[in-house]
Amino acid sequence: MVIASNTQVALRYPEGIREADAQKLHTIMDAAHQMKQLTDHLLILARSDEDLSHLCEVVHLNTMLPKLIDDYQEQAQNLSIHLVLRMEDALDTLGLESELRRVFANLIDNAFAFTSAGGEISIAATHNDRQLQISVSDTGIGMSEETQARIFDRFWRADTSRSYRSGGAGLGLAIVEAIVRNHGGSVGVVSRLGVGSRFDVRLPSA
Repeated sequence: MVIASNTQVALRYPEGIREADAQKLHTIMDAAHQMKQLTDHLLILARSDEDLSHLCEVVHLNTMLPKLIDDYQEQAQNLSIHLVLRMEDALDTLGLESELRRVFANLIDNAFAFTSAGGEISIAATHNDRQLQISVSDTGIGMSEETQARIFDRFWRADTSRSYRSGGAGLGLAIVEAIVRNHGGSVGVVSRLGVGSRFDVRLPSA
């Protein structure tokens, strides 16, 4: 944060900076933001095994998911990707809303990374016996069986040369798995190369 803030202050006065030096400062700023994101992700994983039951509350997915989708609509329009949400009523679970929001944000980010213009990303939330099932599907490039077997490993990244918008340190899906497990649920993936992928999150119903 100190590096980023000082660099930002320096860039406010471009008249006193050579063009080549300004470019170096932008590079420093980008690196600082990447380091902060990596640190944040590591802290999330470090506390993922903590007992957070005393902080749990009823999370209304019927309220949370539409708000989350709204946040992505502009990005979807800019990338010419159709973003769809389908929900049943009374989708409640126990947990931390901020953590569960991060789960679905990470899954949507992942879908955007591997879906080209003209594709579709859909989120379907339903009741399944005594569980809730929230599926994030895309019409992207899909993945091989070998990739599916390692997709939730920490620091493991798929072949980013095949993605449309790559980035990150390979922790996004590991965070998804850790948070969902800590909420008494499970997450799995079904995918076919050239067809797309579907991530299924199952959470206990409240």
